[in-house]
Amino acid sequence: METKSQADDESGRAQDPRELIGKVALIATFATIWGLNMLSTGAGLLAFSEAGGSLSSMARVLSAFSTTMFTTMFIVFVWRRHGATHRLPGIMPRLDALAGTFLPMALMLLPRAEIGNAGQMASFLLICAGMCASLYVLHFLGTSLSLTPQARRLVVDGPYALVRHPLYVCEAVAGVGFFLQVASWQALLILCTQFMFQIRRMLNEEQVLWIAFPDYAAYAARTPRLFPKLVKGDVGAQIGRRVG
Repeated sequence: METKSQADDESGRAQDPRELIGKVALIATFATIWGLNMLSTGAGLLAFSEAGGSLSSMARVLSAFSTTMFTTMFIVFVWRRHGATHRLPGIMPRLDALAGTFLPMALMLLPRAEIGNAGQMASFLLICAGMCASLYVLHFLGTSLSLTPQARRLVVDGPYALVRHPLYVCEAVAGVGFFLQVASWQALLILCTQFMFQIRRMLNEEQVLWIAFPDYAAYAARTPRLFPKLVKGDVGAQIGRRVG
């Protein structure tokens, strides 16, 4: 049962002007992305019809649709969330978050590569797997979701019991799928640069969670950062420490 002080604290955080501004900015941005994905889905359906049901056009439709579902859930959770208990100050953590989130969109500006049916299928499977897994992770993250380093609630169950940053793993899988569609040295440079920013985001988020939650140290000690422990015993612990 929620106490009065807890309710007052959550109400106060929900009325924080920074939280309201952040909500409006995020929802406006992702609503724009949602609209662009809907246009892409419609264009893909038209191409699918004109091409007589080609594999490449089907992959385009399904990848755009899965991205639309992700942005829809993102908008819902951002709208429903309470204010943060802790934030990481400074401009660099915010720049890291923006670059890590939006840099992959530069792939859309590159010409599509001729990768054949096998490449199209691989791209489609990676995008759908990554986006569907992201939806699953968002279900557990819920209203603790944020773009910049903030703390609301420590999530340690579901996919977060396997690794500390499952959403970034899922997004990386989908990112490789998008990369295949425009495979080039320019696309590889964009992807590698985005990955560097994602690493910085992880470290920024861990820093604020470490400050906000006393239990985070124990959680981080037993849970790898990106790759789940595949073996048990001392060897598994050593692998976990190396990748965590």
